[in-house]
Amino acid sequence: MSEVQFERRPAPTTTIQAAGQAVGDVTSGLSRTPLMLGVVLLNVLGIVAAVYFLNLLIQGQAKHLSEVMEQQTGQFKGLVEMHNREFDALLSLAERAAAPTPVTGTQATPPAIIPPPTTRR
Repeated sequence: MSEVQFERRPAPTTTIQAAGQAVGDVTSGLSRTPLMLGVVLLNVLGIVAAVYFLNLLIQGQAKHLSEVMEQQTGQFKGLVEMHNREFDALLSLAERAAAPTPVTGTQATPPAIIPPPTTRR
């Protein structure tokens, strides 16, 4: 087995230096092993495809939700109009019932009050 030789380099003092060293190590490692580069590229392509299809699903769901909201708004307006018509009809019935009716003929004389029969013992 061959031993891996590590370089001695100074520890990074900033985040940018650490990121630069990490990117350098990754790219040098991927250039030595093309199979690993292929795996990384396939992973990146899979992530991009997943984000693309999730975006398509989100757009379709948003369109569907807006159509459902429009339909429900139309149904709600129809219900409100129907209830308003029913309420107006009830008001007109109440006005007709509250209006005095003219008294004519036999209705003009009140009925005779007959006392209840008394029983004697």
